[in-house]
Amino acid sequence: SRGTGYVRFSSAAEAQNAIATLKESDLGGRKMLVDAWTGGVPTGKGGGKGGGNQITGDPECLVYVGNLPYNATWQDLKTHMSSAGTIEYSKVLTEDGTDWGRSRGSGCVRYTTAAEAQNAMATLKETELKGRKILVDKWGGGRRA
Repeated sequence: SRGTGYVRFSSAAEAQNAIATLKESDLGGRKMLVDAWTGGVPTGKGGGKGGGNQITGDPECLVYVGNLPYNATWQDLKTHMSSAGTIEYSKVLTEDGTDWGRSRGSGCVRYTTAAEAQNAMATLKETELKGRKILVDKWGGGRRA
């Protein structure tokens, strides 16, 4: 076992309640770290090198972010891009497709609505993230459309 698990709730409120209730609770003598999942849909296959750089969801809600600093994390990306709307998912793309591999200097953000994605493209392009001006454009499968 990798010591990780995923639970899908029927609502965001249920998920937040579980996080608040279970965070740092004991399970079999080990402290659980409980947080919101921001990766892709878990496959349940286990093992391997990670989920890759595959991004799913409504293409109209997806935004490409380029010229990221190589030390930027998914959380840095999510925090910076959240001024445009509610983010369901953020990912810094890596050369080997894993969550721990070397950054490609680009990422993807999935908003809850197409209007939020449009707002991000209009308001966040050329804003500064960790000292670099980022590119923000329509998602096109790992590069700008």
